[in-house]
Amino acid sequence: MSISWPNFPKAKIPATIGRLQLPRYCRNGLHSFRNLPRTLTTLWLHDCALTNQNLNLSETLTTLLLVRIGLARVPTGLPASLRVVIFGGNNITTVDGELEHLVKLWNLDMEKNQLTKWPDRLPSCLVQLNLRYNFIAFLPSEAFVKFKNLTLLTLDHNRLLNYPLNLPVPDAIILLRYNRIRTIRNYRYCNKCTVDVQDNPLVCNEDLFQFITWMTQHAHKLYMNGWCRPYLSSVTSSEQREEIFRFIDYYTVELGCEYHVESLICNNRNLTTAPLPSPFSFQDILDLGHNHLTELPDSIYRNQTFLLKIALDNNQLREIPYGLPHEFLTTLWLRRNRITHVTRRNGDEFVRMRKLHTLDLGENLIKMVDPYDFRGLSNLRLLRVDSNPFDCQCKIFFFAMWIEENLAEAQLLNYQETIYLPSCATPKEYQHRPISTLVRIFPYVCMDGSCYYEPVTDVHCSYNPNALSPYNKIAVSGMIGNEGIFASPSVNGTLTITNSNWTDSDLVNITNIQFFNIDLSNNLLTEFPWRIFGEFTEVVDLSSNMITNLPPTNLLVNFTRIRSINFTNNLIKIINPESIQTLHVVPVVSLRGNPLSCSCEQRPLMTWLESIRDRLLDNSTEMSYGSGIHDMTCEDPDMLKGKKMLDEANVEFDQYCPIRVFNQTRLIIKITTIALVSIIILSIFLNCYLARKRKQRESQNIILGFKQLLSKESEIDDVTVSYKYDAFVSYANQEEDFVCSLIKELEEKRQRKMSFHQRDFIAGLSIVDNIVECIGNSSRVILIISDDFIRSSWCQYEVQVALATMHKRRRGKLLVPILVQGKKKEGMVRGNTKTILSEIAAITAPAKHVRDDVTIWKNFCDQVDQNLPPTNANNFVA
Repeated sequence: MSISWPNFPKAKIPATIGRLQLPRYCRNGLHSFRNLPRTLTTLWLHDCALTNQNLNLSETLTTLLLVRIGLARVPTGLPASLRVVIFGGNNITTVDGELEHLVKLWNLDMEKNQLTKWPDRLPSCLVQLNLRYNFIAFLPSEAFVKFKNLTLLTLDHNRLLNYPLNLPVPDAIILLRYNRIRTIRNYRYCNKCTVDVQDNPLVCNEDLFQFITWMTQHAHKLYMNGWCRPYLSSVTSSEQREEIFRFIDYYTVELGCEYHVESLICNNRNLTTAPLPSPFSFQDILDLGHNHLTELPDSIYRNQTFLLKIALDNNQLREIPYGLPHEFLTTLWLRRNRITHVTRRNGDEFVRMRKLHTLDLGENLIKMVDPYDFRGLSNLRLLRVDSNPFDCQCKIFFFAMWIEENLAEAQLLNYQETIYLPSCATPKEYQHRPISTLVRIFPYVCMDGSCYYEPVTDVHCSYNPNALSPYNKIAVSGMIGNEGIFASPSVNGTLTITNSNWTDSDLVNITNIQFFNIDLSNNLLTEFPWRIFGEFTEVVDLSSNMITNLPPTNLLVNFTRIRSINFTNNLIKIINPESIQTLHVVPVVSLRGNPLSCSCEQRPLMTWLESIRDRLLDNSTEMSYGSGIHDMTCEDPDMLKGKKMLDEANVEFDQYCPIRVFNQTRLIIKITTIALVSIIILSIFLNCYLARKRKQRESQNIILGFKQLLSKESEIDDVTVSYKYDAFVSYANQEEDFVCSLIKELEEKRQRKMSFHQRDFIAGLSIVDNIVECIGNSSRVILIISDDFIRSSWCQYEVQVALATMHKRRRGKLLVPILVQGKKKEGMVRGNTKTILSEIAAITAPAKHVRDDVTIWKNFCDQVDQNLPPTNANNFVA
């Protein structure tokens, strides 16, 4: 039976009760347990005040719970029968043998007491021991030797500096969370045990590395978090182990920092140079505060991609470091340095810091902040720029606007939900004034050198180029655009935007503004900004820009009131023909300081200047245009550099730059030349084609002639026939000199009758008939064989066959081959010629250089003459 008895000890408790709970009704004090029944096994007393701590409880009691009853020491008189004792939530400071006699005790719970040292002389039979939420700082080396059955040891939330030693139970559960353990040694008793060392400031040294190695191989489970967790994934790599140890020594020994793999704490270490980055990415904080750093090399910590916080406060940095990790960075402390401004590349890097919510730039030397540099910080919740010497000139107007906008949206709150408002340091009249309040003053009042607005009429936005940004430009263009507050100012108003690095794209949203005077000098414009002009615009200053051309006249048709345009110090070199009339339409056009060319490309302008030159130089003539032309000077060519263009626009200009004539005659000449060249080329191809055809036809005729000659030969009896010629000479034209000499020798000195085609072919007869006539009436055929002869039509296969057949029919007395050029017969001939001559003895002609030798020439002619028929053997026919 179990019962909660609020009236104890006044009322008598039933004798059969087994479990008794005495709750908070005894706050006035409980003095004794004299009326407890003998059958009671469990006594639970909580939220009471026990004044007599000598309990003298019954020996039948096995479970005792004395919770939150104000015990200052362990009660006496506890029965040896107790198995479970819970003293939680009391004020016990020491245990000194009061529980040693409890030989059956297996569960002792002393959670949330005031123990400062390990309990002495606990019973060795304990299985579970809970001492969490105490103040124990040290565990004796022999404290657990006698606990042969201890399977659960809970020491969470103490102040332990060392790891439990010599636990005899290999599979115990050891809970050590939220202590102060830095180093772990003597753990090898653990086999299949479960260890939880989360939230301890473990030092990532070799001891811890060995501990993790052992646990991953032998323990059942190991729970770790925080600094040293990356070791769990690195224990198998010996190379990584050496790298870890090297950086541990570098950070901890050499620099004196705290290195926990996931963080590096080098606060107040008198560092003058930044520590080298770790090969293992920090995942929490990089703290280099309170040192003497003057700069950080660009991108030195870029590989620490998982870094959440960077502390660089209290150093001597002159600028915000560039190349910081941006993927996960949430906090950047740069307070108390010597930073003078936020650079444009810092602003570009801030764009990538999407998760940054805290940026502290307070107590530096910043005089101007450009809100454009903060455009990408969408999650920014705390921006501290207080205690900087801000110069509250008009150029800070847009920063003031930006602060006011973000204050309205409650986006710049710190952790206490208060706002750190930056204030002015200069000028004196604004000293200590919050910058955000200036938005109500600047539209009407301004200091020198910056942007000011006089109500409705004038807008002056001349900035320091270093302080200007697209944020400012967008804001200005919105004010003076079609729907801005200055969209319809007085016709006498002035728009001034100078020294501001404005480009053509910055003027896109500004069109048709109604200002009398527009000053856009000293910017970066490359084109004439005609779209911004209104119907009342009269004076335009575009000096010191990068404009390269005058506007075409048609762009100025609608702006009839423009009387002056200043193009001084631009990049105009050539004035196009369509732009020349601009000098005629606009009364005053200043082009001083432009690199105007006086080369031939400038002829249209020089011609126009020559036409008006006399009137411009005549002071008695009043002209409505041309003012400024007198100041136009030549930049090139070198011989005219520095001279007035108006002086050079005369007849002499035509002498060194003559007018190029281009008319129909020139075109006709060009076309005629192309036509003639085409005809010549066509004629060459046609002649080649006809020559080839002619040669083919000649070859066919020669073959046909020899076939007919062969047919005629078959009908003649060689014994009775008489021939008109001793021999027909066949040769190539290239051997004409040699042949003429031979024929002259044979005819004049040896009385031979010779025949050859150039002399004896009858005009009007075909080649076929001439071959039949001359060769058929010749007793012999002399072949002057040379390279040219072999390539000629006379050496064709069919001709050679016919000659060979006739040679046989005439009993080997027809052909007389002569080899010229001194070449051997076998090396000279080829193909069918070689086949024919293989059976005919050939005569070798003397070489050219010995033909003048009378003896050699006579011997050669004798050989030839001997192969001809005897002179008395021929019956010449008329």
